[in-house]
Amino acid sequence: MAAPPLGRLVLTHLLVALFGMGSWIAVNGIWVELPVVVKELPE
Repeated sequence: MAAPPLGRLVLTHLLVALFGMGSWIAVNGIWVELPVVVKELPE
């Protein structure tokens, strides 16, 4: 089986890295917005 071309490996690595960063940013966004949400919630 032949190895995939270098361009395809770079693209795959880049897409995986972007997916991971997007997930991390979403999780951090929840923690950043938590004080605002808690202040607005009824007791």
